[in-house]
Amino acid sequence: MGELMADLGADFFVIFVLMLFQIVLLGIFITLYVRKKQASFLSLIFSVVFFITSNALTLAFIQRPQSWPLDFFQALLGAAGLAPIVVFLEIFENGLSFTQRSSLSIVFIILVGSVKGASHLFDQRLGEFINLMAPILFILVGSFYLNTIKKMKERIRFENQKSKIRKMRVGVYLTFIIPKFLIGALIALTVLPVMLSLIPNVTIFEGYDVSFLQRTETIHIFDMLLNTIQTIGLVIMTLPIVYSRSVFFMQSRKVSRLIVINKDGVPVFEFLFEQEEENEVFDEEMLSEAYAAISTIMTRGGLATQQLKTLNFSELQIITEIRDDFAIILIADRPTKFLVDSLENFADQFQDIFPTNARLNEIRTQKLKYTAEKMVQKSFDLEDEEFEQIRIIVREGYDKVANEYLKTRSEEDPEIKLLPDFMKRLPVGARVLDAGCGAGEPITRLLSEKFKVTGVDLSKKQIEIARENLPFCEFIWQDMTTLTFPDEYFDGIISNYAITHIPREEHKGFLENLYRMLKNNGIALLCFGTSDDPGTVVDDFFGVKMYWSSFDAGTNIEMLKEVGFHVIWLKLILDDVTEEQHIFILARKLDTDFLEVIDAMEDVEDKVEAKLITEEEITQD
Repeated sequence: MGELMADLGADFFVIFVLMLFQIVLLGIFITLYVRKKQASFLSLIFSVVFFITSNALTLAFIQRPQSWPLDFFQALLGAAGLAPIVVFLEIFENGLSFTQRSSLSIVFIILVGSVKGASHLFDQRLGEFINLMAPILFILVGSFYLNTIKKMKERIRFENQKSKIRKMRVGVYLTFIIPKFLIGALIALTVLPVMLSLIPNVTIFEGYDVSFLQRTETIHIFDMLLNTIQTIGLVIMTLPIVYSRSVFFMQSRKVSRLIVINKDGVPVFEFLFEQEEENEVFDEEMLSEAYAAISTIMTRGGLATQQLKTLNFSELQIITEIRDDFAIILIADRPTKFLVDSLENFADQFQDIFPTNARLNEIRTQKLKYTAEKMVQKSFDLEDEEFEQIRIIVREGYDKVANEYLKTRSEEDPEIKLLPDFMKRLPVGARVLDAGCGAGEPITRLLSEKFKVTGVDLSKKQIEIARENLPFCEFIWQDMTTLTFPDEYFDGIISNYAITHIPREEHKGFLENLYRMLKNNGIALLCFGTSDDPGTVVDDFFGVKMYWSSFDAGTNIEMLKEVGFHVIWLKLILDDVTEEQHIFILARKLDTDFLEVIDAMEDVEDKVEAKLITEEEITQD
């Protein structure tokens, strides 16, 4: 057995172990493809298959002398293993397997691999030159896609997505750049000294012995080392896809606005996918011209309406989806199947909330706004990826500034003057929820003097401070949007300066959960923003990043009413910390029996009104 192992050599076992690793990797990619049904995994499967086949070929002929057919097929298979990776990157960036760019890259890779494999058929010096240049040409392809990935990173707005793009970049380096650089360096060590020694009067490389680099066993081990680096690069490159829950991220490109226009070309809804940079503000006149062009096509109807999917308007690339009464306009770098399907899905849902043939002044714009934004998040698969990053920004931000922020809140703040009216409406010993309690000062402490208070906050540091200062209260470290207290558990609920840190697409769902947990006739004192802000991340909140999102005051009031709250009063207060105006609303959850009485009264009024109208018509006749 020992003699057999000695005969096979170290290179055999290196290749064998690598093949086992690649086979395991192949199984993982096949499993992911079956589960996720994504074409990107199919391209990775082909890539690993080519690498395994190349290694199997080396393993089968490891004890035989090198020959040009063997070299040719090994070089061809090595290049073929890189071709599907190009397809993978193209799918990631464009959502398409084969574009003109990826097709040309694949042809180039295969051509270079073929010429390199056939280098023994050429003159010795020409063959050595080809072997020297081939790795450099492969590096050029990798560099091209590195630049593409850099552009992707510039489009991404959240840090967790940027970190995934950085993993993609490392993967490209390990797959295309580093192995080829090392191959080029090895060839330079073996070929250039020999070639330079042929130049007259050049004696610097006399006696330069590179025979150890030209041994078959050394070449095999070196090839396997490079193959291992490529395989690791392949794994790293796929991690963002494996762990990403957002298809929108996986097909990352710049998508800035989604706009809905009616038949008259008037916008009725707009959603911003990202904050507009100062130098990227769109020409509103250009947009108006695009609206007019699309509304004209809508009015004409027919085949033109069915065929219109994209529209180039100067610098704007517009993807469209037209229905009978409205059109959806998506401004993007380029159309992809994912974006087109998502747009169509959104348009189908939008029909359910958009009044047919309604005039603009007849549309309930507030309801349209918050319902449509939730549909955008769902249609474009943005919720998990972006909302989780928002929570991280808010949690880490308040963890870092917990002590400093605590100093800014006191009993002298104007919102504290609203507490007595809230408290006098609660029964003795009431159970109260402070949602977004922070460090508990001063609101939780003041409430705890008369009631049993439960404080909830996303910031672990603030909860720790609250527990230390107010040990007689219950504090829970949790995202307040995921609370699962029983139905009708609290007599009162209060939330100050916290709802604005939740993406406004989640506001209605959050209020519905508060309503569920509040007892009949329970009281809620809630704080909202007053600006129409789809979501803003700033860097200067006590020196850290922070996120805000809000609807205008009218939308907040209407949203509360739709959830079921009865608004008692509202107050506008300027927050000295953020220098932003907030609206504080005191609302009640009316008793269900009382609501039934009101509904019955409304039915009676409707019947009386109908009877009066009938009698009036009879009199007129």
